[in-house]
Amino acid sequence: MAYRRIAALAIVAAFSPSQGYAQPDKGKPLEVDAAASVGAYAVDLGSGKAIWEYNANRWLTPASVTKLLTTGAALATKGSDARLHTKIELSQDSAGGKILCVRGEYDPTTSSRYFNKMQLADAAKKIAEKLKSLGISELSNIIVDDSRACQDAASPKCLWEDMGNHYGAAPTIVSIYDNNVELYYSTPQASGELCRLDSVVPDLAGLKPRTYIKTHASAADKSQIYMGGDDTWYATGFIPCGRKSYRLRGAMPHPTTQYGKALSELLRQNGISVSRYETGAAGAGEEVMLIESPTIAEIIKVTNHESVNLFADGLAFNMAMSKNAAGVVTWESAADAVMSFWREKAGLEMNLDDGSGLSPQGAVSAKTIVAAISYMRRSGEWAAYKSSLPTAGRSGTAQRLGHGTELSGRARVKSGTMTGVMAYAGVLTTRQGREVAFCIMVNHYKETQGNLRAKIADWLIKIYNDKK
Repeated sequence: MAYRRIAALAIVAAFSPSQGYAQPDKGKPLEVDAAASVGAYAVDLGSGKAIWEYNANRWLTPASVTKLLTTGAALATKGSDARLHTKIELSQDSAGGKILCVRGEYDPTTSSRYFNKMQLADAAKKIAEKLKSLGISELSNIIVDDSRACQDAASPKCLWEDMGNHYGAAPTIVSIYDNNVELYYSTPQASGELCRLDSVVPDLAGLKPRTYIKTHASAADKSQIYMGGDDTWYATGFIPCGRKSYRLRGAMPHPTTQYGKALSELLRQNGISVSRYETGAAGAGEEVMLIESPTIAEIIKVTNHESVNLFADGLAFNMAMSKNAAGVVTWESAADAVMSFWREKAGLEMNLDDGSGLSPQGAVSAKTIVAAISYMRRSGEWAAYKSSLPTAGRSGTAQRLGHGTELSGRARVKSGTMTGVMAYAGVLTTRQGREVAFCIMVNHYKETQGNLRAKIADWLIKIYNDKK
């Protein structure tokens, strides 16, 4: 009996914190303003043991760290080699005229600057060849079917300053040129002068914003570009003085219409006459061809490296469209597609308004983000998921995190920033060779972004050097 008691005690001791893994560090990871909200969690992925835990269950705004949830759900649902499609169909009207229907599924990559800018041009050439092989040289109409499209051009939960401005382009059932437009201004030498809009690229058939852009002495771009309804487009704010050609990038008005316009022009260049183009519901037709996106693995790599909101939201909308075979897709159903995946597959709860993290009302805990990363590590898509994340100190939106320190090159990280929010999550390999998943979110901070980023890097360096 004594022998059994000694053996039992030995087993208990072997698994006690003092003999194995230490209890997680529960100290506040950053010396930030007392009013700031901080949540942090770090886990050894090999053992599943927490090594740091501070307000780990507190729901905070994650900003673009949301993209880890969206891209993980898309990758796990579809697989890294899957592609998104835009179907081109042929039918005819009551007079016998030929109609080309474009039926999309929220592929955000068509003619993207991140992939193949000539994608639609290449596709149009193949479509023209197919039509000619069928003896067709004239189309009475091109219809971009938007009957299932979201009616809100931008998420109503976004900040006003983000709606259409620079990086705020929203997904559409078919996208083109990253749903972006470039505005080129000549700027006077003196401050406070109204700037002249010289050109809009691509040309939007004469559609131009109401422009109130003025000059200022700073080198900073302090402009806003936004839609004030379906037909009112504004450019306001300030840009630097004395520039011959100053470029602003904003969200393109009515991308589905612009898709039809571009496809019509490209088909004409390839010998197919097109009488008109429009958007609306289209009847079923015979499939002519499929326009394919890059692979999901390629899309999420750009999404996470460059933090492309359009791509993340497009993936969320595509997942929502797949779940509902017939209905209209909304921002709510897109966010729910991501949330329901994590709830059903991993029992994780969160509050999302989109797939990109642009909504300041999104909320999730650091522990949930780390649990999602842990889930992906157990999935068959870990290699694609991990490689989609920028390298700390070296690439993408994580280039400034720990640059020039021992953290550089040793962590794969997704960043998230907006006014009053800074967050980082990902995976690092410690000096001891352990793989650690982590998340830290800071809301309502007052210090500079540079100072806070340096403190987060110091926290990660502590984990990197942890010998427990």
